[in-house]
Amino acid sequence: MTPEFDIRGGVRRCAKSDRALRPTDHYFSVLREEPRGLVRDDYAAEVWEGPPADAFAWWESCATDPDNAPKPAPNEVLLKLFDQWADQPEQSCARFVITLLLVRRRVFKIEPASDSLPPAEPHRTVRVYCPRRDEQYEVSEAPPNKAEAARIQEQLTELLAA
Repeated sequence: MTPEFDIRGGVRRCAKSDRALRPTDHYFSVLREEPRGLVRDDYAAEVWEGPPADAFAWWESCATDPDNAPKPAPNEVLLKLFDQWADQPEQSCARFVITLLLVRRRVFKIEPASDSLPPAEPHRTVRVYCPRRDEQYEVSEAPPNKAEAARIQEQLTELLAA
């Protein structure tokens, strides 16, 4: 079973300078473990000195204007792309990314790994279940490299913005 984490969104303030993060500001976010759970701190890029020693995770981002933020693609649109790319090996990385996005949105649930795969299996797969369709899917585990990730992001932006 995948663990659930309750992490609140950023407060749009730099934890070090206490300056409000403005739209388009470049910043870094850090997750730290405290007795009460995971805590998120945001740091403006100009004061960022790297992740603290007690960082559980960190990432780089850019603040958006909440009024002009892009709207996420509807789940049904992502499911259609997922279906379309099922028989297109050249889209395996993009399909894997969409699978992870649908897991994050709780449209798909990751199923336990199967022990029935032969040991010489040339690639790994992830099994997901879609409750709304009552279907299981085997998806090639194809994490994109940096160049592929940029290409997939551009491709999805183009497809979903149309």
